[in-house]
Amino acid sequence: MISSTPSRRAAASVAALLALASVVPSAGCRGSGGPVRQAMESPAEKDRAAPAEPKVVVAPDADFAKYPSVFVAEVVVGQDATQGDDVKPEQLRTLAEDLRADLKSARGARRKVVDVVGPDTLVVKSFIVRAVPNSPLRNLAPQTQVRRAGYGYAAIFVEVNSAQHKGPLLTFSHERSTERFSLEKLSEWGSVEKSFETWAAQIADLMK
Repeated sequence: MISSTPSRRAAASVAALLALASVVPSAGCRGSGGPVRQAMESPAEKDRAAPAEPKVVVAPDADFAKYPSVFVAEVVVGQDATQGDDVKPEQLRTLAEDLRADLKSARGARRKVVDVVGPDTLVVKSFIVRAVPNSPLRNLAPQTQVRRAGYGYAAIFVEVNSAQHKGPLLTFSHERSTERFSLEKLSEWGSVEKSFETWAAQIADLMK
C-alpha cells in the first residue's frame, strides 16, 4: 500500500513544474471503464497532487488515432525531486534520459518517434516530481525495514498536446512506491526505474 505522506510532499512541486511547461516544446482515474473523458481544466485549476492511484484525464474530443508521430520532449526534473538525498546531477540527468527513452520505446508499433514537431504530431511533456532512491542494505531483510524507511519512490506528471488541439489532450499523474515483495528494492534506483517503465507503458496504452 502506498503511503500518503509522499503525495502531500509532492503536491507543491507539481505546481512549480507546470510553470516550466511553457519552455518545453509544445506538445479521471483509469478503471474498468477506461480513462475519464472530461473537459480539461486550466493549469491554475488542476489538482497538482501526485495521487497514489494513476489519475488520467483525457480531453472529450481527443482522437489519438489521427496522429501518426510523436515527439518526446526533454524531461524536466524538479529541484527537490530527491527530497534531500545526496544525488549527483549526472544521476538526475541519467534518470531524465531513462524516462524519455522509456516513453519513446513504448510509443506503439504504428506511431513514429520524430525530432521535429509537425501538425499531426503528439507532443509528450513529462515532469519528474519525485525520484527518491532505495537504501538496498536496509531492504535485505524484513526486520531492517522500519516503516518503509529504506524504500524509494517516484512521482510523475505527464501532459500530451498537439498543434491541432487547444489545451492538453491527456494528462497523467501518479506516485509509485517500492513494492515490498520485489527485487526492485535491492537496487538503489530499481523502484524509480520500474516506475518509469510502468508509466511509459500505461501512457502509450492511453494514446492508442
